[in-house]
Amino acid sequence: MSNESYRIGVVGDTHGDYVSMEAALGKLGPLDALIHVGDFYRDGEALANTLPIPVIAVVGNCDARPKPDREVVELAGKRFFITHGHLQGVKQGAENLKREARLHRANVVVFGHTHMPAVFSHLGILFVNPGSTHAGRKGAARSCALLVVTGTEIDATLFSL
Repeated sequence: MSNESYRIGVVGDTHGDYVSMEAALGKLGPLDALIHVGDFYRDGEALANTLPIPVIAVVGNCDARPKPDREVVELAGKRFFITHGHLQGVKQGAENLKREARLHRANVVVFGHTHMPAVFSHLGILFVNPGSTHAGRKGAARSCALLVVTGTEIDATLFSL
């Protein structure tokens, strides 16, 4: 892979708030792909229908449809495990999420549900929660995330909206 960068936007817990999704897209700049981590899946579908880039979306606990509740995809040579997080109990901690990430041999885990942005690493796996574009919790601002893959490196940046 060359040293050209591959830019992946991450949004979640949008809850039908199209104004905040537009604000997130403006903050993230040009993208090669977009990940929507659920709540509301239909927002991810709407983005897929309007953006000229791949959009990967999963359902959350506020979605009526049961699937897809997780996706494992390869982007820019990295293996991504994407889930909302409610099925892994992320509000109680990340242990189930870490276990499932190892099971899927993920390089990067993208999740939501808590409405609180977070970036951390565990056993060489990067974990990213973009927070919520609609409404943060426990004092967190509305937010989104940008992942930039350059060669074998991946950087995560959180943005307040």
